[in-house]
Amino acid sequence: MDPLDPDRVRAAAARWVWVPVDATEVESDDYRLTHYTDYTSVQWSRTSRPLGEVLDEVVDHARAAGRPTLRWWVDERTVPADTDQQLVGLGLEEVERLVVLALPLSAELDVPDGVEVVEVTDRAGLELAGRIQAEVFDMSPPTPAQVEDMLAAVSRPESERLVRCYVAHVDGVPVASGGSTVDGDALRFWDGSCLPAYRGRGAYRALVARRIADARPTTADFALVKAVDDTSAPILTRLGFTPYGLQRCFSLSLRRAAGERSPGEGPTPRITAS
Repeated sequence: MDPLDPDRVRAAAARWVWVPVDATEVESDDYRLTHYTDYTSVQWSRTSRPLGEVLDEVVDHARAAGRPTLRWWVDERTVPADTDQQLVGLGLEEVERLVVLALPLSAELDVPDGVEVVEVTDRAGLELAGRIQAEVFDMSPPTPAQVEDMLAAVSRPESERLVRCYVAHVDGVPVASGGSTVDGDALRFWDGSCLPAYRGRGAYRALVARRIADARPTTADFALVKAVDDTSAPILTRLGFTPYGLQRCFSLSLRRAAGERSPGEGPTPRITAS
């Protein structure tokens, strides 16, 4: 396999921001944030303003939207460079690390016996995939509007289908799910998840192989994943994926305790991160 251009991979990762159909956003010169169902997320930040001032502003947006948790993503493009340290000093806690990984679509992966991967193109299949993802990631399942939006994408004619969703079955039991989106030269992998009781049976590997195989006739020539550093990232590395960067997430609970200071006023009492 020919090595991938790191700049090309990083550019594809940088333009990848998931915004559900029923989400709302705020974008300024300093940051972009998205109000998801369960939380508000700062997707990127590049600012010369005092970070405590920006945090207060972002918290106001999140509270106005009724979100109980703020999440803030940091990577090598974030400004200032010590944003991670400042966020910790302002009361946020690191809760997640995602490794940016990529693999050429020319890679061949064996599919384990006893695993069947089914592409889902109807509402029932999407809801099943959503339930698996919600259980694995401990989050709310897709909203009806999100299911309808996804249904319109996955039910397009085969030759026009850029978004696909799959469910993997082990011995006939639906145990894992994942999706993919063709974005120019990149094939984005998203929501890859496997129920804990069935891990180690090859379901995740089978999902990777099927998504790669189905994307070969498209414009994409490499698979792109943002994988949790201590769960899916090691699996993908063993399958041949190469790391190209790290994205870190910091979290702040917005449920005020008695006497709690505003985040921008400095370190807060210990909080429970989402």
